[in-house]
Amino acid sequence: MNKSKRARYSAAIKLETAQLVVDQGYTRSGGESHERGKTDGQ
Repeated sequence: MNKSKRARYSAAIKLETAQLVVDQGYTRSGGESHERGKTDGQ
């Protein structure tokens, strides 16, 4: 049985990605940024 290899990311890439999540509100559901306080249908 072969073990699948996981990608290894540098600390710099992880930090940059985390900063994008915090600053721009990225989520896993489609990668779209969401404005806070905005409601659907309005």
